[in-house]
Amino acid sequence: MVLKAVPPGELDGEVNRLVGGIVSKSVGDLARMKKLVQRGMQMDLEKAVAMQIEVFMDYFFSGDLREGLLAFQEKRKPKFD
Repeated sequence: MVLKAVPPGELDGEVNRLVGGIVSKSVGDLARMKKLVQRGMQMDLEKAVAMQIEVFMDYFFSGDLREGLLAFQEKRKPKFD
């Protein structure tokens, strides 16, 4: 998958920007998304949607969601576990 094309001299800066955005996210949320991508591509649509619902409900009741919403409301960076 290609997200963006940049001149060779800008590659390191763009990689750092992208990685910085990823590592600032919740580890649990990243694991959930990785699970959806890895397993969902190998399922039929009905099973993939069922798995998405299960993962979403797990996320919905997680502390990470609560912390993310509070941080947004308080205009601060979230502090994920």
